[in-house]
Amino acid sequence: MGYIVVYLRKGIVASAALWFTILSVVFFLYSFVVVWSESNFNDLDGIATGVLVVSLGLVSFIAGSLVLGGPKGRRHTEKRHVRRDPTVRRVVPPGRGLFFIAAAVIVPSVVYFVLLGHVPLFMGVGDVFESGYQGLGALQTYRLELTPHLSGMSIPFKGVFDIIRNYGPLFIVGVSTVQMLQGEKRWPRILLIVLGVVTSLAAGQRWPLIYLFVAALAAIYALVGFGIRPALRRVVGFSALLIGVGLVITLLQKRTTEVIDSFGEAVNFVFENLFQRIIFDQSATPILSFQNRVYNSGELGGASYLQALLAYVPGSDVQNFEVDFFSRIYGSSYGYTAAPGFFTEAFINFGLIGVALLSFAWGMLLTTIDRNRQWEKDRYFSPGFKAAIVALLAGTSFAGVGVIIGAALIYFYMSIVYRLGSHLEKSDTTDFSAAELSAVGVAARSK
Repeated sequence: MGYIVVYLRKGIVASAALWFTILSVVFFLYSFVVVWSESNFNDLDGIATGVLVVSLGLVSFIAGSLVLGGPKGRRHTEKRHVRRDPTVRRVVPPGRGLFFIAAAVIVPSVVYFVLLGHVPLFMGVGDVFESGYQGLGALQTYRLELTPHLSGMSIPFKGVFDIIRNYGPLFIVGVSTVQMLQGEKRWPRILLIVLGVVTSLAAGQRWPLIYLFVAALAAIYALVGFGIRPALRRVVGFSALLIGVGLVITLLQKRTTEVIDSFGEAVNFVFENLFQRIIFDQSATPILSFQNRVYNSGELGGASYLQALLAYVPGSDVQNFEVDFFSRIYGSSYGYTAAPGFFTEAFINFGLIGVALLSFAWGMLLTTIDRNRQWEKDRYFSPGFKAAIVALLAGTSFAGVGVIIGAALIYFYMSIVYRLGSHLEKSDTTDFSAAELSAVGVAARSK
């Protein structure tokens, strides 16, 4: 908690290391400790191992970050920035480039749902409009049709489409938010943010909200180094909006057998279910793996990481490890995606020593990425790109390292699109001196 507080006191919010720590505490450490304290004598040893694994992993991760100085020296002033780079800089105006990025995400996502034959979110909302409270729960059915190992449904290059529609909107939200804070035209960017959020949620799932929340906050604070300070009302407003969206989707999914036939019952259900999901459900399967001792320490020897890599190879019939993890924990012939989390996966692959070493190395890597000055290359796109990458890297706390493969692919894809847009806009590009850039930052801040 001290590590988190130091980051926040310094205003360093656009940090993958910070959010990895926060999500690890929220999703795993707290729930593991609560379950441990409520366990009976028979399963105390198993869950105690889980508490040890998560605690050791967090301490090692923070130690790896602190080796590189942690949050020290990350916050720099506008004056220092100008003095460090007094040369003329070329800045691509944020016109068609942003819309190229948006189109590169939204168009493939639309194609995906056309091939699927329906949009789960829209179908679920439509059922509620037609049948009222009786239509609740239909979204859950439509959502599961996206899972090929349950329905047998096959879409060509489904994995590629999944990466784009799940992670691509983070770049739309990140870049649009950054440009709005710089005083660019507001409503076109608000429209793109809305389209990005809808694209993320079109599958009827709640977990993309976590990535969107982190990406939006990282984008809001990514410009601090340029002298642009975010207003607290932006943070509070966006947070409240995403919580509200999460509550609505929770109600539409209606993951309960109880009948909801009044507004009061609906409100009670959505708050209880959503925050149960945040605090406990995300860690339920990893906790069971320790309680039931389904995996031994170091049993996999790195096999899960290899499986995640092979799942992205074209033509491969290898399932994601998250599916196998669920199947083995619950002894079922089918599986939903249930990731073990970064620390649990490290334990079942390499044991306690592996947890310590991998977590330490991960702390160093995320801190190195946080400190990379390449993110300051241009002020129109790079801070937004960083916001998206911060969200993806932070998500490895609950999604596992396998998500990095998808993150790398989508970043490469977005970079190509960005360069294409920049090339087409080259005739409109203007040269700015460092002093002029400083004036732009002051003007945007005054707004």
